[in-house]
Amino acid sequence: MGIFSGIAEKLRSYIDMQLRLLKLNVIGQVSVFMGSFVFVMLALFVFCVMLLFSGFGLAEVFADNGLSRAESFFAVTGIYFLGLVLLLIGGRSIRRYFADVFIKAVTENDPAEGQS
Repeated sequence: MGIFSGIAEKLRSYIDMQLRLLKLNVIGQVSVFMGSFVFVMLALFVFCVMLLFSGFGLAEVFADNGLSRAESFFAVTGIYFLGLVLLLIGGRSIRRYFADVFIKAVTENDPAEGQS
């Protein structure tokens, strides 16, 4: 029984080590994902604030060039709407690009990648 108990102990130790390695890999992937997610949320917030204040500035430029304040804000709204339409038209290629970036970020440094 001594031989089998030694083998069983080594097998248990090997399985435990593989589980720990798997946990560390999952923690690493999740932390990279969460870091990227927080970065994207912060970048989106900054972009929205920049877009808001540049809209106010553009409306003031239109107002200084002869439009009333209301007309200038409607003109800026029209420019934003045109940008939205362009995003909707090119949405599929934009989503495909970001999906590719996300997949590359998640599978980066994947240990299974080296095996063929």
